[in-house]
Amino acid sequence: MNYAATNTTKELLRDFHAAVNGQVPNKVPVVLWSIGHGFANELNIPIGDYYKDNRTKLVVQSKMQETYPDAILMPGVYPDYGVVAEPAIFGCPVHWQKQQAPAAEPIFADIKQVDNWQVPDIASGQMARKVIEDIDYLLENADAPLLNKYHYMQGTVFMMGPLETAAMIRGYSEFLMDVVLDPVRVKLLLRIVTDGLIEWLKLLEKKYGSIRQLIIADHFPTQISSDHFEEFFLPYMREIYAQYPKAIRVYHNEGQIDHVIHKIPKMGASVFHFGTDIQKTTDLIGDKICLMGNINPIDCMLNGTAKEVRSECLRVLHIGAAKGGFMLSTAGGMSINTPPQNINSMFEAVNQYGVGI
Repeated sequence: MNYAATNTTKELLRDFHAAVNGQVPNKVPVVLWSIGHGFANELNIPIGDYYKDNRTKLVVQSKMQETYPDAILMPGVYPDYGVVAEPAIFGCPVHWQKQQAPAAEPIFADIKQVDNWQVPDIASGQMARKVIEDIDYLLENADAPLLNKYHYMQGTVFMMGPLETAAMIRGYSEFLMDVVLDPVRVKLLLRIVTDGLIEWLKLLEKKYGSIRQLIIADHFPTQISSDHFEEFFLPYMREIYAQYPKAIRVYHNEGQIDHVIHKIPKMGASVFHFGTDIQKTTDLIGDKICLMGNINPIDCMLNGTAKEVRSECLRVLHIGAAKGGFMLSTAGGMSINTPPQNINSMFEAVNQYGVGI
């Protein structure tokens, strides 16, 4: 079931940029966090096939925009490898699975291995070559409306952040222990990872000409204290975002990070894609950063009725959108088998909320 478009693409992008800049848009944008495996399932495409084949990615991502023409897809049309591209460019083996997203295998059995480690030759690595090949394919084969009207592939980069990338290189549980037991080596690992990610961005910038939208997902702050957030996360995120001050800089973390919400604007992002309580988040930082969220993808989007989704969206809009700088989205990636009528209810809620409110 397709949703009938009510906006022109020009109006949609105008409202998107107004919200990003903290203004009140004519209509609150609906952003679909377009983790493609969910929509691949909708099209009866095995998840593993989606991640392994660039042609399949383009079919899925294009069909998603066709189905929801009033949506901004984020990241949009892009070389989607889930969470594994960044650890893979540092040498982590990737396990490809038929019915699940790919997974990265840690390469450090002991944090002491970082003493003799350095940034690898990222450009010549297999994963880097795959991503560049995908970008070339998508730029050559994506339909013109996706590239020109919606501005996808025009310098948009999605990547995992330095803390979560380091955790995948080391192993999540082991890395958590290292933060407490060997913080010096953790910082060394983060220094190398941050340098490598910046090098990776410079490589992608050569391909795109410029980076206009930098989307970073890093869920690891959910698991660390406020002090550790300051010590092991903020400096490295700030450094990466600072490379692209003119870009739209998005931070994605749908986790429960109530203990550090007030610190989120300090990292230099311009948009926070969040899953925390709408009232608390708006009260603490709604005037400091564009907020994007926060409809629960399980309790509401997957298990709720269309009426319940519309009601929850209206509740969120009335709390978060009145002063501008807000975009309606799910709190994270939508689950497989999310009813299309529930997704359509997000657009209905935006229309019911009103224009220019």
